[in-house]
Amino acid sequence: MNDIKDITPLGQRVLVHFGEKEKVSAGGLILAVSAQEKPEICTIVKVGAGVADKTLAVNQKVIIQHYAGTDIKIGKESFTLVNEKDIIAIVKED
Repeated sequence: MNDIKDITPLGQRVLVHFGEKEKVSAGGLILAVSAQEKPEICTIVKVGAGVADKTLAVNQKVIIQHYAGTDIKIGKESFTLVNEKDIIAIVKED
């Protein structure tokens, strides 16, 4: 699995991508990978055919529950497959 084209979310799942994780603390300390928190705001990459909320679209920013989803690696990038019910808000961009 080396390309995003190889993934199709099934059912009510959505594939999302997070931006860069914080690698440095507010005090300037470099954080170990295990100490880096997963941000809740992410961008939708693909939407499964069974998703009931038709307002969810590719490239839309959403907020998901903190520990939701299954993390996967595609090439050198990390993505998360989440259930539609774990998306708790849509982020309006100006």
